[in-house]
Amino acid sequence: MTENEKSSARQNVKLVKLKLVRVDVWSAVKFGFLLQVGLGIATVVLFFLLWLAASQSGLFGSISGFLTTLIGNDNSSVDVGSQISLPRVLGLGGGFAIFNIITGTLLTLVGTLIFNAIGKVVGGISVGFTNN
Repeated sequence: MTENEKSSARQNVKLVKLKLVRVDVWSAVKFGFLLQVGLGIATVVLFFLLWLAASQSGLFGSISGFLTTLIGNDNSSVDVGSQISLPRVLGLGGGFAIFNIITGTLLTLVGTLIFNAIGKVVGGISVGFTNN
């Protein structure tokens, strides 16, 4: 590329500066809700995968044996695998997911309202765009 072509390429680039003053609250809440639903699904899947890995690796049996020897009573044995069953784990994961969906959506709402209030006071955020 010659020097003349480089200078003409630099002249064709336009920089546009805009101010972001307001974010639509309903759009931000919808986006935040959908994001939290996706994270909630990932949470339940993660709980399932962790339970599956612990179950298949024999971790529950090892913990049960350790607790039985720790208690020292041969008549009673502790079965951790029956206490940490798949329905309980998925129920706990679902509970966490629902809690995170509700709190995450509310935090999105509050954050958007705070941004809009600050945007009115200070005049928004300057953002620069180019046509590259």
